[in-house]
Amino acid sequence: MADDRQRRILKVFRKFSYSLAPEVSQRVEEILDENEIADDELEVTIEMLALEYSKQEDVNMKVDLGVLERVYQGMRNQSEHVDEDKELLDPESHLYVIDAFDMPLWHWSPEAGTFT
Repeated sequence: MADDRQRRILKVFRKFSYSLAPEVSQRVEEILDENEIADDELEVTIEMLALEYSKQEDVNMKVDLGVLERVYQGMRNQSEHVDEDKELLDPESHLYVIDAFDMPLWHWSPEAGTFT
């Protein structure tokens, strides 16, 4: 199982043309274990991590553990912030239901060719 995960981690990061040191690969595996990522979501999660890593300004072809940690912390903070925003949204403040019987009657005007 660990070999399969390591192979998937390396495959995804190679897709982005990055090489991983053993300690970086181990840290990515620890991140996956900490967040209890299922095997079917493994590659998508690693791709998100690699994509966010590639958006950083100070990246090299060999993945730096410090930059990877910064990316991971940024992604965690971002997901926590999104959860807080979802709690603050009130759907009733965005939706307003209009009762058909409260609307004024419309009459067709043949002279104007529209409803009045």
